[in-house]
Parts: sequence; structure tokens; C-alpha cells
Amino acid sequence: MKLAEYNKEIEPSGNYDFYYIFDSDYPALQEQYDIVEKFDGGSRLLLKRKN
Repeated sequence: MKLAEYNKEIEPSGNYDFYYIFDSDYPALQEQYDIVEKFDGGSRLLLKRKN
């Protein structure tokens, strides 16, 4: 797995397979990504790009 350099900006049209985000950022990505796992009581999310 090749990790991209950290970037605070959310890019819904980006070509990223995964995102690790705060739950407040999910609305910007919910059309393109599914939640894989929730962490820290649900306040952080691991997302995977939809096929």
C-alpha cells in the first residue's frame, strides 16, 4: 500500500481508495465512499471508495 502525504483538504473527486476522516467530514464523501469502520466512539471513520 502506498500512502499519500497528509492533506487536510477533502477531495470528493480525488482518486483515493480510502479516507480516514472525522465524522463531520462524511457528508462531503458519502456519495463516493462507504464506511468500513468507526473509531473513537464513531467520531472518526475509515471509508472505502464505492465500486
